Amino acid sequence: MPVLDAGFKLKVLLATEDLDRFVVRLPKNFTARRNYLPEYEFGRPAEWGETVRPLARTCDGNRLEATPPDRIETWEHNDLEFRAEFWDDLVLNDCKPSAENQTFMVVAIGVGA
Repeated sequence: MPVLDAGFKLKVLLATEDLDRFVVRLPKNFTARRNYLPEYEFGRPAEWGETVRPLARTCDGNRLEATPPDRIETWEHNDLEFRAEFWDDLVLNDCKPSAENQTFMVVAIGVGA
């Protein structure tokens, strides 16, 4: 499985037919969308999936919170605790939810709780 550094565009990697699986380091400000619509509440029905932001950040002095992960896994190795947060069933920001979309998963891995 190829492991790629930042600089490789996710859109290009997803379009490459020879790559079934890969790991790529994404930018800190990466966002994606869910491949399903949010539940209808009121007003005009949504056309786009919820925006997923794996990492919190600040933009123009405003804090943008991270999207809660779909699941969390932790493990220990050499007296260090690792934590992985997973977001599943994602599509690129310019994709509306559809069964034909190529979906992917984002994993954020860190040391400590």
